[in-house]
Amino acid sequence: MHRQRNRLRIFLLFVGMICAGPQLATSQVTPLTYISLTPNPAVHESLTPSTVRARVAEAVEAGMTYLYVAQTWNALEPQPGVYNFAEVDFHIELAAQYNLPVVFNLRLVDTNQRGMPGDVASRPFHEVYTLERLWMLFIHLVPRLQGRAPLMLLGNEIDAYFSQRTQEVQSFRSLLVTATRWLKLLAPGMQVSASVTIEGLPLLGTLLKPVAEVTDFLALTYYPSNPDYTMRHPESVHTDFDRILAAAGNKKVLLQEVGYATSALNNSSNEQQAEFLFNVFVNLIVHAERFWGAHFFLRSDLSSELVELFATYYGIPQDEPFKAYLRTLGLFDARGVPKPGWDIFRALAPYMRDARTVR
Repeated sequence: MHRQRNRLRIFLLFVGMICAGPQLATSQVTPLTYISLTPNPAVHESLTPSTVRARVAEAVEAGMTYLYVAQTWNALEPQPGVYNFAEVDFHIELAAQYNLPVVFNLRLVDTNQRGMPGDVASRPFHEVYTLERLWMLFIHLVPRLQGRAPLMLLGNEIDAYFSQRTQEVQSFRSLLVTATRWLKLLAPGMQVSASVTIEGLPLLGTLLKPVAEVTDFLALTYYPSNPDYTMRHPESVHTDFDRILAAAGNKKVLLQEVGYATSALNNSSNEQQAEFLFNVFVNLIVHAERFWGAHFFLRSDLSSELVELFATYYGIPQDEPFKAYLRTLGLFDARGVPKPGWDIFRALAPYMRDARTVR
């Protein structure tokens, strides 16, 4: 950890030189990469509006500059024409309190399944009835975002779903084209996409090329793990960013989620997570003009009960390495004690926040 702190000091000096020198010489705006953190309370805290507010305040003080909000369609519309926007309204209120933009993920596709109401979940994406229902949702949802959502996602890690249902890709493309047109009508300037995993990047040039062609930006989740949920070495960040930028072409990149588990069962540790965060921030600063934002997942490790729910949701309730992976992604452990990665976040996130300075 002593070596990590020395590297951090050197890097902060390097960043200070970047932020001061070139801006003065060119009188230009230095590109800013927005930073977010899932503000989930610690395991020992109750999940209440007040504890979430406290964690959002903590994250903003540490350098968070946008809020990531994700909802499935079926959660927002539990019955046809009946909407539940309580969670949306709560998070938009928080965003307004701190004057934060919002990245909203309407998870029509959610990893390996659809997040759609039951009466449209088995219909083609581009079917008229499905689109009519989606239009009505947009009419009710978009005004509630209060102009705070410059980016909208319409799917989460869609490579997992379409790898098993290749025949549905063109139908989803049609929905995405229509939905993007509607969203830009309701919220001019809004950018629209759907995310893949980092493992799914090669599919953007093959199976998912019809979808990638009609997105406004590249969105992906970045968890550098092997198929058995052991974590890859933190040094792999540098080659991973090369792959990400190559896949993006001339589009901006959103790291929808970034995380690194710390469990020994995943061949990892707290120190490896800290090194991973350090390397991610290095690349975000070096390539700041290419990235819109990065959302770090999570603030706190998850409870065993919540992990069991997630494992069941994804259909692998007996996979212990997967559950250890989910449980230990936080920057604080289950006792609420900060891991070394929290120091890295608090030290480097403010540089991303303060980089946009006109000289």
